[in-house]
Amino acid sequence: MFKSSLLFILLGFFTIACVEPIMIDDHDHAIEKGYYYGDYVLWDTFDVPVCWENFNTIKKADRDWVRKSIDETWASVVPFNFYGWGPCQQNSKGIRILNTDERSKSSVGKFLDGRVDGMWLNFIYENSKSFCNESPEMRRNCIRTTAVHEFGHAIGLQHEQERPDTPADYRNQWCTGEVEEGDSDGVTVGEWDLQSSMNYCRPDLQNNGELSDGDIFTARQIYQPLIDKQTSKPNPVIKFKVKKKGGNKVQMTWKTNGSGQSGFKIQISEKVNQEWSRPKRLINLAAGRDKYSYKAKNKGTFRYRIKSFNHNGSSVWSNWKQVKIK
Repeated sequence: MFKSSLLFILLGFFTIACVEPIMIDDHDHAIEKGYYYGDYVLWDTFDVPVCWENFNTIKKADRDWVRKSIDETWASVVPFNFYGWGPCQQNSKGIRILNTDERSKSSVGKFLDGRVDGMWLNFIYENSKSFCNESPEMRRNCIRTTAVHEFGHAIGLQHEQERPDTPADYRNQWCTGEVEEGDSDGVTVGEWDLQSSMNYCRPDLQNNGELSDGDIFTARQIYQPLIDKQTSKPNPVIKFKVKKKGGNKVQMTWKTNGSGQSGFKIQISEKVNQEWSRPKRLINLAAGRDKYSYKAKNKGTFRYRIKSFNHNGSSVWSNWKQVKIK
């Protein structure tokens, strides 16, 4: 049986006056009491825009690493199309990320939609988590691990250690020391999961931002009703272009044709003795992408094609596009 995570749900308003949704702090266990209700925070669409509040102060490599980390985790197991990832505008919807040298935190689920500074991510590591600057590898690990955790909140998950069925062996440890009975009135899915990316009792907190089997099972289960509403295959991509961008670098761009895709598959074929080799996979990408670049390992003539897919199947392939690497 799969282990899995806990979904805690926040009802973000009272009868008399509106209040701000709870912000989930990366290291704050004293969750303030509120109204929790079933699937109330789950997104009702998989097309969720993402933007950066202070876009120009963040290195492109850091922004790209966050996007890649989410593409490879949550967006690879549930068909979320996290798109955009540019500068936030005054009326931007979706997830608005602030890069700040503070503890990372996030509002929960669809309460993030349009909320200014709704998610905090720290890539600075001077005042908070300074150990993350010890090496480039450690820094990338910190960025990925934190981003995956906060995006877990963004799709509606709460801290695993706050489940009412957390084992007694962990109840007196630092990871649950401030959790009191009654603060964790939520919905549990499956068994308590020590390895969850949402669990502060996990032995290796710097877990390279990997999802546990329970994380995957839970995300798929809670979003299955929305997945079931997708009844058709996605449309083919349009305007697929391939260019050589200096040296052996190849850049591909395309546009989606409607929504409903979970991702894209790109194939490559090489011309050998005037014959095209059998197509093989180059890469599979999560939805939300509109370009891909890579460095060809060999010189020669190559061609590429792309198609979109979701859980119902795949679109037809695009036409082949050819480039020559000298």
